[in-house]
Amino acid sequence: MDPNQVQQLISQLQNGTDQQRKSASKKLSNFKDPATVPALIRAYSDEDGFVRQTIIDGLRSIGSTEALDFLATLEASGALSDQRTTVLPASSNRRFLNLLIDTVLYGIGMQIVIWPITFEIFGDAFSKNFWPSYLYALAMLFLYYFVFEALLQKTPAKFITGTIVVMEDGSKPNASTIVKRTLSRLVPGEVISTYTGKLPDKKGTWWHDRWTATRVVRS
Repeated sequence: MDPNQVQQLISQLQNGTDQQRKSASKKLSNFKDPATVPALIRAYSDEDGFVRQTIIDGLRSIGSTEALDFLATLEASGALSDQRTTVLPASSNRRFLNLLIDTVLYGIGMQIVIWPITFEIFGDAFSKNFWPSYLYALAMLFLYYFVFEALLQKTPAKFITGTIVVMEDGSKPNASTIVKRTLSRLVPGEVISTYTGKLPDKKGTWWHDRWTATRVVRS
């Protein structure tokens, strides 16, 4: 990363929009340049918890004397432990609750709204043909997740559990990312993929998170 890029990221970290600050904090933290430590420390006062946590992780990775001294000050004041509790990724229990609630709501919507309309248009013959009706149900499931996460970053369940979908850098996923994320949900066995994330930073994530570089975090 050249000096001009670094200065641009520092400027975004200090004065950018919410998404720019999240993205800049992630990129500067991953850059691991001790020269960026003063800017990261100044930005720690940011009101966004994701930005603060990313800065903490970045300062730990950089490991310079200035960075470690600042972290020690936070630790002594209790701010560091408080920070850890507010910006952790959504727990596995919360993720499974999201799945349960969304599945129930999707099923209710299909039975009360979608199927009656479909039968009215195509007749009962549609329901007696397995593959068309099965693929149609998958298409409706795709639309359920895609529409909510592309527009709001949340499905109805995530509103209830207080979680939200973000990119790994904290920015809002674009439509193509949500398409890939939603298609990944349809892979057989995807529901057990939360147990296959062995790396520390992948713990508790699912295939549809890992394959699209997205995360579900507390909102």
